[in-house]
Amino acid sequence: MKRLPVLILAGSRLGENDVLAKAGNVQHKALLPVAGTPMLKRVYQAILNADIASNIYIASENEAYFKDLNLEKAHYLSSRPTLPETIQEAIKKIGFPCLILTADHALLQPEWLQEFLNLSEKSSADVTFGIALKEKVEALSLKMSRTYIPLKDIQFSGCNLFFLRNESSENLIQLWQKIHHLRKSPAKMVKILGLKTLFKALFRRLDSITLLERVKMITSSTLEFIPLSNGMAAIDVDSIKDWELVESIYAKEK
Repeated sequence: MKRLPVLILAGSRLGENDVLAKAGNVQHKALLPVAGTPMLKRVYQAILNADIASNIYIASENEAYFKDLNLEKAHYLSSRPTLPETIQEAIKKIGFPCLILTADHALLQPEWLQEFLNLSEKSSADVTFGIALKEKVEALSLKMSRTYIPLKDIQFSGCNLFFLRNESSENLIQLWQKIHHLRKSPAKMVKILGLKTLFKALFRRLDSITLLERVKMITSSTLEFIPLSNGMAAIDVDSIKDWELVESIYAKEK
């Protein structure tokens, strides 16, 4: 497995006013301590331990937040108002192929990164997206509430892991950006995704193959879901309950 650029998305529009930042008494959500270590530092260390990175980039609105973390091998990039915009700008600098993940992946393990990249390299898709199947998540027997994407053949949660193979992946990022901007305008979303596709999704008749074929038709680029073996890969820290959950998981490991 060749080393590649890794981008950590660590932007926050609210800064110290973010609910989690306030709860952790820190200036930025990415600095939230989990088992005594800031989330961003945990993600950074997992990348180093996986031995996968040629360079590590951190996209945030202000690198000064993280100066005390001593992330010596990190390069900082400016984040944009949305994740798709941030990625679009970042790839101009970091190039292809690249791995993209988020700073709130506080449970991230080196072996998950290696598994995801090994499977992604075997794929021919322009973009791969790490997922955890519902049965893998529920097998953890953790007290938590998860949101699943309910397709006809599979139900899954995203793992915030993206592999961008080449320039064609930009088409998918542009689609993501369009959907993000139109999320409050259903009529316009129908125009992009197609009424038939949305009706199938609404009545749980849309399967993963049909969905990915539709994405290819819209973008002329290919996407593949990569199921990971550990359901914990779907757990990130987006709320106080998530924070309490990951704290309890680390506490049990002691």
